[in-house]
Amino acid sequence: MSRFIAVIVLGSAVGLVLASGCSKPPETAVSPGTPAVSKAARPATAPAEPPPSASATESTAASAAGPAPELSAYAWTETPLLSKIPTGAVKGAVHGKLFEPKSVVMDVKQGKLRMIEFSDKAMASDSDTLSSDTQVVVTTTQDLAPGYKIETAMGLPHKEGTMLYGYMDGATPSSVNSPWACALTIESGEKKPYSTSGPTVQVAGTYKGKIHLCFKDDFKTYIAGEFEAKIRYFGPP
Repeated sequence: MSRFIAVIVLGSAVGLVLASGCSKPPETAVSPGTPAVSKAARPATAPAEPPPSASATESTAASAAGPAPELSAYAWTETPLLSKIPTGAVKGAVHGKLFEPKSVVMDVKQGKLRMIEFSDKAMASDSDTLSSDTQVVVTTTQDLAPGYKIETAMGLPHKEGTMLYGYMDGATPSSVNSPWACALTIESGEKKPYSTSGPTVQVAGTYKGKIHLCFKDDFKTYIAGEFEAKIRYFGPP
């Protein structure tokens, strides 16, 4: 009787069968439509999963620490529009961290009202000047009053004013003045005149408005939404 060598390839396994003068083994009855399964075709035991890498562990820890600042295509843009400023209190992301202002003030300086300061700290009193805070500062070249509007695309310089933000780098205050784009409007409010019979520092009303301001920095800093700002005098104008 002849000798033969049969090689069976199943997946990545190679079986070698050597037959010599053997009779054919009895076949096992199989129901119609049921595929026969060879012992050699049984899958090998799955290998144990390797331990998670350091990067995977860090990613999991970062997820557990909370959501990252929202940087959607709308939230940061090179072309903010007045018509698309979102409703709700102004918020955003400054220098890679979530930013929700707790105070918004507009100070009258040299008789002009041309500055808005958004700070992540609340004022302890009307005369409080905040420090060691994160802030976004808007300085315009025209007086701010109801009806004021600007809508400008990304770039520098801008005839409309100067925009910058400040943050704490550890214990050191730092600021960034990068190219920016801004949509800003003052919608309503009243500024009262300074009272010579009142205290040196006076709150002279409030202005309501909307802003969408974006900086072209490494973090895509932005703020967007509605605000109500206190108007303050730090002495006679």
